[in-house]
Amino acid sequence: MNSTSHALALAACTAALTAVVAAQGQGIDYAKIEILTEQVAPNLYLLSGSAGADPGHQDAAGGRIGVLAGPDGIFMVDTQYAPLTDKVVAAIRKISPAPIRFIANTHLHGDHTAGNANFVKMGAVLIAREELREEMSRPPAVAPGGAPPARDPARLPTVTYGMGEPRS
Repeated sequence: MNSTSHALALAACTAALTAVVAAQGQGIDYAKIEILTEQVAPNLYLLSGSAGADPGHQDAAGGRIGVLAGPDGIFMVDTQYAPLTDKVVAAIRKISPAPIRFIANTHLHGDHTAGNANFVKMGAVLIAREELREEMSRPPAVAPGGAPPARDPARLPTVTYGMGEPRS
């Protein structure tokens, strides 16, 4: 591959990345999304957004949320998009009036972590792998000419764990 081919390949990759970054979170009509609740087992629920409002997730808007309701409070897995926090909380209140105590994040995508700061401000403790916290701490990719989004430090997990050493 010659230097012109390298330059063209780099330009194509940069354009593709820019398009992906610019498209994240775009085109989602949060007002149309309903949070649906499905009981999976006693005290264990799955919350998901209604279909058709999120171009990136046609079957159900955003990520799924796990909710475990216990006598001492609520344990959640992931937090959904930030604009859906009130709807997520309303769905959880139909399950239990208990406080939301802990949230475990599974991965970096905004449909799993963008609501973090909102729940921390309600008193929840965020838990995640050390690697995920490091990824969340890095500056976000920004489209050329764009400004980086405001980043609330409350979105970062405060309790982390490692994956441990491989066993022989």
